[in-house]
Amino acid sequence: RVGFLGLGNMGLPMAINLAKSNHVVAFDLNETAIHKAQDHGITPVESIEQVAQSASTIVSMLPGDATVNAVMKQILSKLPENSTVIDCSTV
Repeated sequence: RVGFLGLGNMGLPMAINLAKSNHVVAFDLNETAIHKAQDHGITPVESIEQVAQSASTIVSMLPGDATVNAVMKQILSKLPENSTVIDCSTV
């Protein structure tokens, strides 16, 4: 399972591509982005923490330093052992 955080202009296409060969769970604050992701087989979850608990690989595409730092603080203690976190944000 792959977890995805941030389904904006760059994140949504990335998540859709990953969903072609992986089970992807995702979180975003934007309801429209979540609905678009669902249309491509991506499973929405209700929180950042749920993404961390549901996947062994997490990909994030977030809008800035402050957001990346806040999200990482939320997920790092919740990740399963031997998880991988890939931050693709432009920061």
